[in-house]
Amino acid sequence: MRRLLDLLRLYSTGMRIGLAEDLAYRGNFLIRFFVMFLSDLLFPLVTLLVYRSGAAFPGWSLEEVLLIQGIFMMAKGFANLFFFGLVWNIGQMVRDGLFDLMLIKPCSVIHLAAATSFSLDNSGSLLGGLGIFIYAVSRIPTPGPWEWAAFFLLFLLSLSVLFSFSLFMSGTLFKWVGNSRIYEIFNTITQFGLFPKTIFSRAFQNLLTYFIPIAMLAFFPAAVLKGDKPEGLFLSGGICLVFLFAARLFWYAMLKSYSSAGG
Repeated sequence: MRRLLDLLRLYSTGMRIGLAEDLAYRGNFLIRFFVMFLSDLLFPLVTLLVYRSGAAFPGWSLEEVLLIQGIFMMAKGFANLFFFGLVWNIGQMVRDGLFDLMLIKPCSVIHLAAATSFSLDNSGSLLGGLGIFIYAVSRIPTPGPWEWAAFFLLFLLSLSVLFSFSLFMSGTLFKWVGNSRIYEIFNTITQFGLFPKTIFSRAFQNLLTYFIPIAMLAFFPAAVLKGDKPEGLFLSGGICLVFLFAARLFWYAMLKSYSSAGG
């Protein structure tokens, strides 16, 4: 209980500092906010154009595809807001020789790096995704209590997958400081989560479900919310936990290879 309270105080302090930094330059913050907001609306707009032209994703209506994309935007927006910045934070500190100071702090390095990276820059993605989500949910059959409960559980697993990715990416920075393309690789991989996994080949569906659980980012939460029970749901949930465990092991293993600012 005490550890949980300490973590809450750590994150609340990080949020206050991050909020103060963002609001210190309001013009810059607003520009970045709207740029991120508009860029994240690109895929929903393309989806709208596809359906307006008479084409469609088999088995999925326009509102159901927008539901997937809204959940995807919410998950990534939440991750960018609260913990995904640790990738940039750790990379910057390793390059500047300041990461040593973080190692001597009396708390978890992962939580400290995440808490001190809080930023509202990507809150536009979260708000945009929430708006699309509300619109899509209002256009599908009303989910029942069990559907909502399953959705929230799977949404937590979705966040765990994104947290795992952040650990994998930040872990590589202890060894390869100049790995500047890692964000591009991550964005390319996760973009498959914007669409129903059923539109891909069987082999690729298995890859997105059982090896790199991209389907958990939005497809599975959207499917249960509209009343479906997609194949591989329970096994994919277990894979997400294994993915998180492997990410933590990888992060701490790579931390041991960190040679310090004077190494």
